[in-house]
Amino acid sequence: MKRTIIFTIALFTSLFGFISCGSVPQQTEKPVEKTETKIEKQHTDEEYKRSIGEIAEVSKEEFIQDKTEIINIIKELQKIMDKQDYQAWLPYISRNSIQYYSSPVNIRKANKRLPDKTIVLRGLEDYFKYIFIPSRKQSKVDEIRYINKSEVKAVQVLPNNSTVVYYNFIREDGKWKVNIPTL
Repeated sequence: MKRTIIFTIALFTSLFGFISCGSVPQQTEKPVEKTETKIEKQHTDEEYKRSIGEIAEVSKEEFIQDKTEIINIIKELQKIMDKQDYQAWLPYISRNSIQYYSSPVNIRKANKRLPDKTIVLRGLEDYFKYIFIPSRKQSKVDEIRYINKSEVKAVQVLPNNSTVVYYNFIREDGKWKVNIPTL
């Protein structure tokens, strides 16, 4: 009798366990088209068109690669400017810019154009400290604009869709370098 009761309890427990372990059919979610991805792609396409303008020889892949490279250079330059590290800045500057602003004649031209006459530039290092850094402090580059395949402007797009140019880049020896405008 004891065995029959134990057997019956074990049987009901087992049956209850099997019944309660039954799985509920899961509902599969239909893939939802991500609106964000669509908007992001549309934004990228519009930016690409704005960036290349009439220059047909720049592919979308080149544009994405160039923009990524330039934005990364700007981030590095920001760190260099925060430290005011002139020597670390030089490798990012085009040879023509270094040559131009190393000339005493051109530094005198730059001095004459300074609104603050208490600042006197004596060379390229002073240009870096007193002109380059202050004019780009707190800048935010959003997009690039191609002048041609090897020259690009890094710009901030304002709410009214006008742009502020913070950097000019030129491709030199396969790398993007800052090209400081001449006077």
